Amino acid sequence: MYVRWKIKKVEFGIWGTPASDYALMEGYLNVAYLVESKRINGKPRQKTRYLGSIRGRYLTSAEPARDFWQRVHAKLDTFRLPDDVRSSIEQQLAQRVPRPSE
Repeated sequence: MYVRWKIKKVEFGIWGTPASDYALMEGYLNVAYLVESKRINGKPRQKTRYLGSIRGRYLTSAEPARDFWQRVHAKLDTFRLPDDVRSSIEQQLAQRVPRPSE
């Protein structure tokens, strides 16, 4: 299992901006999905589950990040994942959205 981020344009964008910079821009939404890869009848298949989303301008803001992490923890609780898998997923998410301090 791993985390896939999708960047969705919400309001506006600046033409000519490299795609890698979209995640930090104000008009873009960062959406996290949990992806599970399987083989069915010898063919690779992926099952995705929505984890949460946060706007680019709020990635480092304490209050929106706290709300994001609360939603993510609630979603992960419903999946009943092993502890090591869950901690790996949380580390992947923390690379994009740092956990706010107490």
